[in-house]
Amino acid sequence: MSAIETLVEVALAKATKDSAVHGVDKDQYLLCSSVVKADVRNYHTVKVLQKGLDESQAKAAALALLSQQYPQLAAGGGTASDGPADAAEKVVKTLERLSSSQLGHLAAGWATQLGEAFTNASILSTVEAGSLAGRTGSGKVPLESGEEAQMPYTVIQGPSEGMYVLEESGAQGEPRRSVILNTTLVTLMLQPTQAHVVSNATLVKINGSSSALAVFRKLPKSGSAAEDHVSLEEILQLADGLPAAGAVSLSGEERVKTFARALEAKVSGGEGSSWLAAVGDKATYSVFELRSQLERLGPDFTPVAALPAPKSCAEFFTRNIRGENWGDFAKRVAPLIEPDEQRCNFIRSSEAVLRDAIERWLESGLGSLREASVASLALRTDWSVDAACSLMYQFAMAKDQQRLAPPTPPPGVPPPILTQPIIKITTGGSGEGGDEALSAAAAAQSLTTAERECVKRLAALAAIEDNKGVDEIAKYIDGASSAGAPSPHIMRLVHATDASVNSLASSYVADDGFVVDLRSIRRAMLHRLESMHFGFATDKQWSEEQRRQAGRIRVGRFSEVDIACLLEGQEDGFSKKAPLAHIKCPVKLQMALGVFFSIWAKAHLTFSSHILAFGANVARFLHQTREDGASWEQLSDYWRKLMQKCEQPALRFERKEALAPLQPPLLKWADDRSVTHVAELMDAVNRSERERLAKLLEEARAPKESAELAELRKMVKQQGSKQKQHEERLELNARLGRKDGKDPCWFHHIKGSCRYDAAECRGHHG
Repeated sequence: MSAIETLVEVALAKATKDSAVHGVDKDQYLLCSSVVKADVRNYHTVKVLQKGLDESQAKAAALALLSQQYPQLAAGGGTASDGPADAAEKVVKTLERLSSSQLGHLAAGWATQLGEAFTNASILSTVEAGSLAGRTGSGKVPLESGEEAQMPYTVIQGPSEGMYVLEESGAQGEPRRSVILNTTLVTLMLQPTQAHVVSNATLVKINGSSSALAVFRKLPKSGSAAEDHVSLEEILQLADGLPAAGAVSLSGEERVKTFARALEAKVSGGEGSSWLAAVGDKATYSVFELRSQLERLGPDFTPVAALPAPKSCAEFFTRNIRGENWGDFAKRVAPLIEPDEQRCNFIRSSEAVLRDAIERWLESGLGSLREASVASLALRTDWSVDAACSLMYQFAMAKDQQRLAPPTPPPGVPPPILTQPIIKITTGGSGEGGDEALSAAAAAQSLTTAERECVKRLAALAAIEDNKGVDEIAKYIDGASSAGAPSPHIMRLVHATDASVNSLASSYVADDGFVVDLRSIRRAMLHRLESMHFGFATDKQWSEEQRRQAGRIRVGRFSEVDIACLLEGQEDGFSKKAPLAHIKCPVKLQMALGVFFSIWAKAHLTFSSHILAFGANVARFLHQTREDGASWEQLSDYWRKLMQKCEQPALRFERKEALAPLQPPLLKWADDRSVTHVAELMDAVNRSERERLAKLLEEARAPKESAELAELRKMVKQQGSKQKQHEERLELNARLGRKDGKDPCWFHHIKGSCRYDAAECRGHHG
């Protein structure tokens, strides 16, 4: 039986009952012509054949219809007495997007094998010259020697029509080859994928993209790799020609990680989650099949040919930007090219002038762009204003970075000496933060001319609305932009405390707007953090005190943060020596910890998942120790020492003892007894518990008086109380005397309160 006849056997069925909804009568022939998976369900297209057809006529019509739809299946054999035109006349109507349950109402048990049958049909229908080239798989491959070998293979172009060459994938030496017929290849492809070993040299570890990793590991090689790893060659083959894979100039490992991050972002919510659920229904995919699935995610995951090289640099940036988009583009790009306001307005006034200004500004040409690994954006056919502006921001940072090195003087000429210091630096800074202020002043004093220009560029980005410019600043500060590693002097100023910047402003001699630019950069970074914290809602904002606390978190000065203030907006009683003692509410503590670690994670996005995991461990440990009897003073001592430990990287960077200001805390700092502050808290809790138990034991061992003696003590006490009250009444009568026939009220004059008023009381209140 041919492939097309096999498909007809499954796809043709009789209606088992009448269906008024679909207009189908019992015993009327139905033909499923296609199966499409959308979200997590299969949807079927059903052709309703004429009434009164016998079995042979229905099969002939079905064979003709499916042969027309799957011509490659029909090429293997199977003929129909009726041609396509005759078969089309036998179709009464077509029912589209029927679910499996609806098929079950039409013909009981019909939908059971339809999905698998049409999946195999789609594979079989692609068997034509070259259509399977590039496909990968694993199985028992017949070699030229006549033997069979279990191996991973890649399909390459065959020597003639109907023939394919299989080449062993990932071979250490000369790869084995096999020339087989297309029918043999189809049989091999339809076999279950066999596991095989992938060389460690070709593996890439994927971190932070769990959903993308799960999708990649459905491929043969990647699924057999070590945990959290994928096959480099396989993923590069999957990502070939896709804009989401990043620049071709990147290394293979970086392209795989870029592709994983892009896929993770796409499927992390919304429509992407339904795509992920649909892909998860199948255990394994070939590269060919998975690429077909990726195309459903949009243009970033659809293969496109590289556009022709632009004739000029300006054309590279401004392609597809026209009409109403040009004004937005000019507004955002002109300040980068010309910081002066009047000149900026002039070049914005004309499209031709701005294009010419862009061309002159990009004096180093497209070569620098490729070196900066941003040429991948040329693949995009939906070139947008955001994409163009983002690329120009990166290029601006790259240009500034290239100019950071001071010019080398000619031989024999000493380097120039500044005749007037920019900053008056005094030694022996007194008061809190004196060393930090000196460090910030020294960093500002060390800035080169190019670095000062870079600060101006960053300040221009900070002035752009909607956080778009601030995102580029964040990339520069994090070292993720095409400009490379940021200047350490600029980094020290951006991560300095507010007190240090205020001290710098008071000692700054030159009047060139440097401190204003620096403050605008820092303010923009803090505003970005605030927007992220409130989910970019425009109707919510921090109080001034909360903003001050969040600023300390951003620069890594955690020991000075009042976490209760982050929750309430204002809190009294905070002390650096006992930072948790004023909270005194376990529920409030847990909520404040959640807000604190959330802001910390958003401030340092590079380590966000690690920081959140660390915060969960800290919150759990504090809750447990509080339940075990720890006092608020003991919890405060633990928190103070923990925060001092966490802020050490920022302090070391400030003292030039480290190259980076941000380092994630170790997870063991939260609750590992081998860490000093954890051991001290646990010992203090155990000591307090031992003292409490010892006191209870001492009370239990103390001799107890008899019940008769206790009753006697009670009677003596009551008698003494009555005697004292009698004496007080006598003294009161002698002092105030009787009035209106009443003695003085003892409750009113001695106790200060009487339940009756003066008229009703048996004693007088006068």
